Amino acid sequence: MKQNKFKILAGILISLFILIRIISLGPDISNSDAARWHRRSIMFLNALKRGDFAETYQRYHPGVTLMWLNSFVKQASFSYQLTYTKTPKTLENADYYPIQHGISKGVNIIVLAVLLGFQIYGLEKVFNKKTALIYAFLISLEPYMVGINRWFHQTSFEVFFGFTAVLFILIWNKEKKNLQIALSAVFLALSILSKVTSLVLIPVFAYYLLKTKKIKPALIFFSTLALTIFAVFPALWVKPVYVLSQIYSAVTSAVGSGSVSIFYYFIILAFKLSPVTLLIFVVSLINLKKIRNENILAFLGTLLIYLLFLTISRKKIDRYSLAMIPYILTVSSFYLTKTSIKAFKIILISATIFFIYISIIYHPVYSAYYSPFFGGAKKALDLGVYENSGEYFAQAAFYLNGKSRNMLVYIPDNIESFNYYYKGNVENILEKEPDYIVSSLDKDRKSDNDLQKCGQLDKTFGPGGFNAVYVYKCN
Repeated sequence: MKQNKFKILAGILISLFILIRIISLGPDISNSDAARWHRRSIMFLNALKRGDFAETYQRYHPGVTLMWLNSFVKQASFSYQLTYTKTPKTLENADYYPIQHGISKGVNIIVLAVLLGFQIYGLEKVFNKKTALIYAFLISLEPYMVGINRWFHQTSFEVFFGFTAVLFILIWNKEKKNLQIALSAVFLALSILSKVTSLVLIPVFAYYLLKTKKIKPALIFFSTLALTIFAVFPALWVKPVYVLSQIYSAVTSAVGSGSVSIFYYFIILAFKLSPVTLLIFVVSLINLKKIRNENILAFLGTLLIYLLFLTISRKKIDRYSLAMIPYILTVSSFYLTKTSIKAFKIILISATIFFIYISIIYHPVYSAYYSPFFGGAKKALDLGVYENSGEYFAQAAFYLNGKSRNMLVYIPDNIESFNYYYKGNVENILEKEPDYIVSSLDKDRKSDNDLQKCGQLDKTFGPGGFNAVYVYKCN
């Protein structure tokens, strides 16, 4: 394939990646942590303005990349509003929140698209052009990846920065250029600053650095890693011991005997991957001899590291599986380059048709996706792995906004996924009879019979025939 054609196709796929993720952004979903990250970004920005760098430490995650990026968005929004009003709107304004929320998420998606460009470049270097383009196509259409990329959260940054870092260490292993190892360290630093669990990737980098039996590459890598983390995280400038001890404490407390089956992430991947992707990956593993090479083994090894770490972790959440998906897609993409043209076309057409089908059911709340091949959300609920992280609360809020603003709505769970969209009064402690109750199903709330009710069922929201959120009218 000629380079110009490759660049054009890469550009088209990056545009597809953005388009799918940016349509209906803002009113779609405020994930359960979104409002907290908005508030943390504001506090981060205010701390920078005051020169109170210690206060830029907001949470052990630490979410620094997300807060830096959104600080610029918040400042730009604030400055723009001051050009036409003396009282800028805040996040608590239900008309303004979807706009600010959508812009914030849109900027995040642009950053992810830029990182996808780096990944396409990296996969071309590590494998070939065809593998790179197939990967870009598959990741653009992977339903759960689309869903989490549309969240206001640090998970997507952790995954994309981390995967890009792995690609660049593999490029360096092949070409031995200092810039490549430095870029790998920068990307890893930004991944760690997004979410500290990216430290589990360190063994991958250590393996390739030790393999050379030279000290200079390791010095370049780890010095760049440390300098990037220090430079981008202002709290480390003034309180390094305190910040690092807090993060260390959070990391060590997260590892231990988990309360969920060791098969949890196998089940989650089965439910959250497209059945097309899952089929290709399983066939790839069966035919591993056909695609066996050093770099494929590196990706499988990294996938195994993530799987082991997440399995022994005390805290098991479905979105953590996102970290494994780029490695699964890479192995699958490389395998597809080894198949016949006919099989290759069938797979790509199937992936496209399946995504269109899923979009009809789930758009714009793709994070609610559970594979219909395994029984969808209903089966996930039966197995105790279904999670509602704010899905369909925005839709319930918009529905109730159309009734009256003089109503009291009781939200027992996920209140912040609802109240920033809702124009009336909201409470999460039932002190007096409300006008409406908005309840949801979850792994610990498996049946509508277990939900707080009053009066009559007024409306339900969810994908297809599955009811995820219930609106009850009380009087």
